[in-house]
Amino acid sequence: MPHAQRDGLRLYYERDAGGERELLFVPGWCCDHTFFAPQFEHFRSNCSVTALALRGCGRSDAPADGYDISTLADDVAWFCAE
Repeated sequence: MPHAQRDGLRLYYERDAGGERELLFVPGWCCDHTFFAPQFEHFRSNCSVTALALRGCGRSDAPADGYDISTLADDVAWFCAE
């Protein structure tokens, strides 16, 4: 189970590096990485596809705080930079 570590927070993701183009699926609140399973399967043959579970969702850690839009956006930006 792959996790990205950010200041002690573990963010779960799934990745399939099937092509040169990068595609990142980020679900909305209360959905996890499995929400995009059909799209993940469709694009995996010609794109490098990643599906991320935001903090508090799916297999990602659920800290007591950090669920405001700016923190969630920072998590995604950090993840992309990694």
